[in-house]
Amino acid sequence: MMDEYFHYKGSLTTGGCEEAVNWMVFKNPLAVKEKHLKAFQSLKDKSGKNIANNFRPTQEVNGRYIPKLKGFDTKNGFSQS
Repeated sequence: MMDEYFHYKGSLTTGGCEEAVNWMVFKNPLAVKEKHLKAFQSLKDKSGKNIANNFRPTQEVNGRYIPKLKGFDTKNGFSQS
């Protein structure tokens, strides 16, 4: 089980910023395997360049409900509030 986390429906951070993402933000950092980090760092954009620094400034909450949840199960992904 993971620690506490926050969940909200939001948007992509680049492109048209379509609101089609379910964000999960963990209270404490999660460990990532080196092979997964390397795979993520190897992603390319449409022009073949490495994707880097593809973020935007923090946005307003805009009335979104952001619950604080507990107990993310890394095996099956279900949460328990």
